[in-house]
Amino acid sequence: MRTRIVACVAVWAVVLALPAVAGDAAKQEEERKLIGVLQTGEPAQKDQACRRLAVVGSKEAVPALAAMLADEKLCDVARFGLEAIPDPAVDEALRAALSKLKGKQLQGVVFTLGNRRDQAAVSEIAKLLGDADADVAVIAARALGRIGGAAAGKALEQALGTAPAALKPVVGEACIAFADALLVQGKRDDALAMYDRIRGTELPKRILAAAFRGTVLAKQAAGVPLLVEQLKSTDKDMFRVAFRLARELPGAEVTKALAAELGGLAPDRRVMLIVALGDRRDMAALPAIVELAKAGETPVRVAAIRVLGQLADPSAVSPLFDASLDPQSDVAKAAQACLGGLPDSKEVNDAIMAVAEKEGAKARLIAINTIADRRIAAATPCLLKALDDADEQVRSAALRALGETMNAADADPLVARLVKPKNPKDIQGAEAALKAVLQRTENKQPCAAKLLAALPQAEVPAKCAVLGLLRVVGGAEALAAVKAACKDANAEVQDAAIRALLGWSSAEPAAEVLEIAKTSPNETYKILALRGYVGMIALKDLPADKKLAMCKEAMNLAKRPDEKKLVLGALGETPHADALKMIEACLDDAPVKNEAANALLKICQSPAALNADEAKAALNKLIGLTGNANLKKQAQAALKQFEKKR
Repeated sequence: MRTRIVACVAVWAVVLALPAVAGDAAKQEEERKLIGVLQTGEPAQKDQACRRLAVVGSKEAVPALAAMLADEKLCDVARFGLEAIPDPAVDEALRAALSKLKGKQLQGVVFTLGNRRDQAAVSEIAKLLGDADADVAVIAARALGRIGGAAAGKALEQALGTAPAALKPVVGEACIAFADALLVQGKRDDALAMYDRIRGTELPKRILAAAFRGTVLAKQAAGVPLLVEQLKSTDKDMFRVAFRLARELPGAEVTKALAAELGGLAPDRRVMLIVALGDRRDMAALPAIVELAKAGETPVRVAAIRVLGQLADPSAVSPLFDASLDPQSDVAKAAQACLGGLPDSKEVNDAIMAVAEKEGAKARLIAINTIADRRIAAATPCLLKALDDADEQVRSAALRALGETMNAADADPLVARLVKPKNPKDIQGAEAALKAVLQRTENKQPCAAKLLAALPQAEVPAKCAVLGLLRVVGGAEALAAVKAACKDANAEVQDAAIRALLGWSSAEPAAEVLEIAKTSPNETYKILALRGYVGMIALKDLPADKKLAMCKEAMNLAKRPDEKKLVLGALGETPHADALKMIEACLDDAPVKNEAANALLKICQSPAALNADEAKAALNKLIGLTGNANLKKQAQAALKQFEKKR
């Protein structure tokens, strides 16, 4: 039967692909010719004609198609030609054929009558439930399930009690299909009667489980006790069905009824029902979930806490904070994670900020960290207040949170805390906060002006921090201040300024950085300067000639393999013929040969800037030298690209 169904699907695929026929006259003429083919044509021609009649056929084609239902080879395609014709004559012809056919031809006709939902065929099909051919009986049961209606239901219900054992599961499945259709139509009482009949019959578990599911869906809230009964069941299959139902059965009353049963379940089942309640996203479960989050087995509490996060109601904030203070670490971690994941609404944020001003340093700390994670801009006033908190951890957290919530234009309090700290640790916290503000701010200049104004009055530790921040700010004024500080009498300030200069984000101080790399008596500065100088080469706004000149300077200063590798990386980004030569020269240098190979492949991606013959020679050299199969393959591919351009 499966093979025949697949064949039917294939036929329909062909039918749907056929072109539409324009005009009634043309359609009628084509139909007349096709009927003639059915009467006189060869089998292959008849096959194609049946398929075409599924598109253009009418009542006129029914007799010719019906005459082929007994043909073993053409019965299937004839049925599909008939099934598509929307005329009662088709049903009459199919019903008439029932008493004349046997075997697969009879099965096919019953199948098609089921698809056409022919109520008039029910009594005849019902008789076939007792047919000696088991396959015919199976198709008959399924057809009745599809047809539906009172007569079909009565026949199926009767067959549940009288069908032989082999057929009974098929009848049960047909009854499920029948009842499910009633449920979709809103006929819940009728559906429930059939589900009850099925559940009272000895049938395979899968069918009983489907009947249980239908029963609960039909009863709605009144079905919750039955659902809960199976949630407690030791039968895992029935439990799985009940668990799915706990998610999909609609209504706040259902939610309340399920929540009321939580206490009567074993802990593992309770956890699963809590998860199902969370998936329902119904606030009716909130009171029960809040209570479960407060005390009890850890897995149950963790599940309840996660559902509080799912329900995402502002009233969940307070119990989540309570749970975040719990001595049980799994509970506390779950609560803190949920706080960060609550929706970004004013009500939720207000509830979090309220906790940040409550008594209890630990709660304030968690609230402030949550504010930082959520970047609640409206929390600035309570965070500024927390800067003077008696608890050091709270003060530190407030600085971090301000870094995540404050705008660069409003950063005066952070600059003031940096320049005039109330304790030494404030400097580090304020610096980190200001850096965070600057890194996520496109227009840094308002903050730069504040930092530059504060620099002269700052003590040494704060001055060093400001110089580091000026590197993040960039710009001509900031660079001038850093250059001046490189000559400061204080060694700490001088060191901070030099390090800021060496890590500058633009190529403006390239000459000064190169000079430090060449002449500084401090070996650390020389190394940092060379690295900073090479980093400037990679900046996109520099022309190729400038990049090349800087690469040459850097390569002359590079003594260590690590330094040469950095320069080779910059050369690979420098589309210039002389850069190719510098790279090629390093292919023989064992410590850096792989980096040279990668740089060569990289620069060959800009062939227009290179001399083709020189590039091919360098690639051939790489192919001859490398033992790396991947590098060799890439070089050969690049070589082919150059050869194509000849």
